[in-house]
Amino acid sequence: ISTISSVTKIAFTVVNSIGGDIEYQLPTSGEFDSTSGILSFAQGETEKVLDINYTKPTGTQDGLNYTISLKNSRGDMVITAFTIDGNDISLNMPPNINDIVVEDNGNRFTITADVTDEDSSSWSYLWTVLEGGVTVTGGDTTSNPLELEGYNGTDAIQIKLSVTDDEGSNSKVTYWIRGSEDSLPIGTSTLKKTGQAKSYDVNGNEVTDGSIKDDGVYQTGVTPSYTRDENKEIVTDNITGLMWQDDLEAKTITKAWLTQANYDAGNYYNTSGDTATTYCSKLVLGGFNDWRLPTISELTSIIDYNRSYPAIDFIFNNITDKSYWTSTTDKRSKDTNNGAWKIHFAKGKTGTTLKYSDNYRINHIRCVK
Repeated sequence: ISTISSVTKIAFTVVNSIGGDIEYQLPTSGEFDSTSGILSFAQGETEKVLDINYTKPTGTQDGLNYTISLKNSRGDMVITAFTIDGNDISLNMPPNINDIVVEDNGNRFTITADVTDEDSSSWSYLWTVLEGGVTVTGGDTTSNPLELEGYNGTDAIQIKLSVTDDEGSNSKVTYWIRGSEDSLPIGTSTLKKTGQAKSYDVNGNEVTDGSIKDDGVYQTGVTPSYTRDENKEIVTDNITGLMWQDDLEAKTITKAWLTQANYDAGNYYNTSGDTATTYCSKLVLGGFNDWRLPTISELTSIIDYNRSYPAIDFIFNNITDKSYWTSTTDKRSKDTNNGAWKIHFAKGKTGTTLKYSDNYRINHIRCVK
């Protein structure tokens, strides 16, 4: 922010992780020279600066409050509150909707949102069913998780989640639950077998009488099924519908979760720069350009616990027993959110590490869509 005479120039840095245009909207009360418009992002571009001229209303005090809204090509929106006080501007960042987990219980769904906020300690939820023959259990649209019931098994289901923090900043995201190629992965009904086929005692001896109650005995879940497109170098999970990168870079490329600059500045969700998230957003493979970093739940789904070094189905051609990043923040570090989950594919072990980019925090990447 800088001031020349009575005009203040504000530079907003806008980070766009999914590509496409961003629509912006500012108050139309006359203080801003541009109140709406489009920010166009080129292929692979993740960051742009929006320059706005602001004129303080005559006769008013400093410390005026405003909002800026941003909407992406999918219709997702964030509203950020900010205060202008002389030559200073303070932002209240909106809640971050990190992940959505859907459990399918026949004609009922349980939908859980994973939300964090870097500068607010509390927030509220509002769910809306936009499409589909389901009802909210008990009519409670403000709880997390959300319970839906009455699904007929055929209709498409679309919902919207709005999260507002205690300072008024807001995030709105729309999701398909069923009936779209963009539908979220379904949890319970597509739970896959772990791959463990035998049971062992504490001394490593195989047990066949069923006295050891583990996955080797129960064999619950759906048998894993994959298809590999040799030309596109993509593995499709026939159970979840997820498509996985399986070119040479899936076993050779390594990146940080954050740049050192963003880590040092405390920007623990700003994945711009030379990072794993940026790599996936720029990846073009098999004719697709909408790749992303998988969540911990998604990456866990391709572990094969009947194998080791690496613990993954051998339909994947480009594999290594090293650690792979996920997009999921470690909530045990909730005071700072400076850690992220990873999976070590030597034995399919999950773990966490700090997000910053020294040699100990560089991990492999397998993108998903």
